[in-house]
Amino acid sequence: MKCEAIFADSASYSVRKMCKVPGLREAVRCRRKKAEERRNRRIREEREDILAVKEVFEEHHRIYGCRRMLQALENRGKIMSEWHIRRIMRENGLYQTRMAQDIMNNLGSAGKSIDFWRFGFYQRQN
Repeated sequence: MKCEAIFADSASYSVRKMCKVPGLREAVRCRRKKAEERRNRRIREEREDILAVKEVFEEHHRIYGCRRMLQALENRGKIMSEWHIRRIMRENGLYQTRMAQDIMNNLGSAGKSIDFWRFGFYQRQN
């Protein structure tokens, strides 16, 4: 609360005098300002990462999972961890849409019966 008042009135009064009144050191103000800058930088980088993942996902017709997404982003020069990509995809609802079709084509052509319950294609009736 005290630091917000100092930030608000720093244009009209010197920081040293404003910190002296509530009994704060100037270092506190600097730490708070640096922490806010770090927070804003992280938010900005997170937004850029989300946009990059969405762009690649839509460019490849919504069929890339996190591992293929990782390779595509590395080819573009954007380095992220697999778990970071997983979290972004999960939080933004980016799920593969053609996985069911690929499973049916691969397993169905081999002459095996497909257990649709296992893949979650149908909801069980109670």
